[in-house]
Amino acid sequence: MNKKTVSILICALNEEKNIGLLIQDIQDQKFDFEFNNNFILENITVVSDGSTDKTTEIVKSFQDKDKRINLNINKKRIGKIFSLDKMFGLINTDYIILFDADVRLKTNTINVLVKPILLNNYDLIGGNPIPIKPKSILNIAEQASFFSWLIHQEIKTRHPDSVYSSHGRILLTSKYLYKNLDINGLSTPGDDAFMYLKSMHNFFYEKDAVVIYRMPNSVSDYLKQNMRFRKGKLVKSKSSFGAELIKKEFNIKNKFIIFLKLFFKYPYQSFLWMILYGFGYLKFKLQVQNSTDINKIWGEVKSTK
Repeated sequence: MNKKTVSILICALNEEKNIGLLIQDIQDQKFDFEFNNNFILENITVVSDGSTDKTTEIVKSFQDKDKRINLNINKKRIGKIFSLDKMFGLINTDYIILFDADVRLKTNTINVLVKPILLNNYDLIGGNPIPIKPKSILNIAEQASFFSWLIHQEIKTRHPDSVYSSHGRILLTSKYLYKNLDINGLSTPGDDAFMYLKSMHNFFYEKDAVVIYRMPNSVSDYLKQNMRFRKGKLVKSKSSFGAELIKKEFNIKNKFIIFLKLFFKYPYQSFLWMILYGFGYLKFKLQVQNSTDINKIWGEVKSTK
């Protein structure tokens, strides 16, 4: 039996505080018997997307000791979508695991993520991003972000194989899917939802494949992330998928009941979330109306780095 080949792909922009920790986490993974007999981790590819800090140098220091590590450098920032599109054309392994550069792994994250493939030939598998809990009750951005995560977790519990379970922080994609994505035409954040729609529901959510991430701790960064989500959803609704399909996939049953349940359990966090959500909505509408280039209405989120 031939082993299935796996690549890991990480797109990084100014991640000097995180990239070394993530690579070390990958190197420290503990694989069980099934992984070693069915899969081989062929390479770990990092795209330094116009980084101006020490991201590139840190990756090179690991590369000198681990020949599986590949470094691809974009001299100018081109964005995650175009970086993914470029690497999807260069990589030829059976599967690619996508990690955001600012996550940490548990010791068995990769092992758990690939296991569903042994049961079914899924085109896309989503893992479970879990945030570091807020440090201060007074931090508005963290408390609102935490409530947003709680909503998504409740949705994923009730609807595990929905678009809400496909998150760019941790995804596994088959060669068939990543070679046929035409993701370059997306030209927007929302690559995770785009992949989900392209997978035609040949998707599995593996809740035990956990990555840990840091939530934005400033209102400014919270709104930048909010703008990315809104912009991505807007562009996809105007794409070949169409607004009706997008609405159908994101329209989860009992969403209001889920919100009420969490509202009464976390009234303070829900109140902050509603304020920032509403402010983000108004800001997005205003900037879309006044912007000639929708791709320029957000900036780099720094407090998660």
